[in-house]
Amino acid sequence: MNEQPEKSILRQFIEISSPWFLVGGALFYMLGIGIAHYLGIPMRIAAFWEGMACVVLLQVSSQYLKAYFDGVGVSDERRQVEPGKLTRRMILIAAVSTLTIGAVMTVLVYRDGYLTGPTMIVLAASFGIAFFYSAPPLRLGNSGYGELISSILIANMIPAFAFLLQAGELHRLVAMSTFPLTAQVMASMLMFSFPDYSLIPKGDRRTLLDRMGWRRGMALHNYLLLFSYLILVSAALFGFPWRIAWQPLLTIPLSLFQIWQMGKIADGQKPRWQILVFVSLMIPALTAYLMTASFWIG
Repeated sequence: MNEQPEKSILRQFIEISSPWFLVGGALFYMLGIGIAHYLGIPMRIAAFWEGMACVVLLQVSSQYLKAYFDGVGVSDERRQVEPGKLTRRMILIAAVSTLTIGAVMTVLVYRDGYLTGPTMIVLAASFGIAFFYSAPPLRLGNSGYGELISSILIANMIPAFAFLLQAGELHRLVAMSTFPLTAQVMASMLMFSFPDYSLIPKGDRRTLLDRMGWRRGMALHNYLLLFSYLILVSAALFGFPWRIAWQPLLTIPLSLFQIWQMGKIADGQKPRWQILVFVSLMIPALTAYLMTASFWIG
C-alpha cells in the first residue's frame, strides 16, 4: 500500500511525457540517419547517441513545461496536496532537470566537434520551438497554431538535426523526404482535436481546429493527406529516387479510409474516434518507417 502513491506518480509522469510522441521523435530521427546512410556517409556512433539524447530530452522537457504552465491534472501546492498526486513543483523540477541534462548533452556534442553552423541553427530553432511551445510569453501550443509548430519540429527539424550530426551540411533529400511527412503529421495532430471538440467550452478552445471550426478542419485534414502524396510524387519528378518514393505510397489506402470516414461523419454518422486516431498515427509512422527502411536497404 505504501508503494501505490509512488507508482501513481510515476504513471502520471509517463503520461505527461507522451510516450507515443517520443517514439515518433525517435522514428523521425532514424529517418535522418537513414538518409545519411543512403548517401554513403559513415556513421558517427557518438553523434548518433548524443543527438538522440538531445531530441528525447527536448521533447520531454517541452511536455513537462506545458503540464506545468497549463496546470491540468496536477495538485495545487497552495491547498492540501492529495496523496499520489503530481504537484506543479514536481513537474517544474522535472522540466528543469531535463533541460539541464539536455544542455550538458549539447556541450558534449560541441566538444566532440559535431556542431557545424547549420547544425547549430537547426538545434537552436528546435529548442526555441519546443521551449516556447509551452512557456510564456509565446506559449505557441495554446495559440491555435500548435499543430503546425509541432509538425515542423517532429517531421522537419528532428530528421534534419539527425542528418546534420552525421553529414555537417544539409542535402535536398532531407527536404524531399520530410515535407510530405509534415503534412501527414499535421493531419494527425488535427485528428487528435476532434474527439474533444464538442466537450471543451468555446472560451477554452486554443487548437487549430477551434480556430477553423470542425467542417473546415475536416476539409483541411483531408487536403493535408492528399497533399502529402502530391508532394511525394512531385519530389520523384524532381530527382527524389523512385525506389524510395513508391513505398510510402502504400499508405494511400489508409489515408483514403480516413477521408471516407470523415465524409461519413460530416453526413451525420456516429464517429469511431479511437479507430480514426489510431489510423491517423499509423499513416505518418508507416510512411516514415517505409521511407527509412528504403534508405537503409537502398
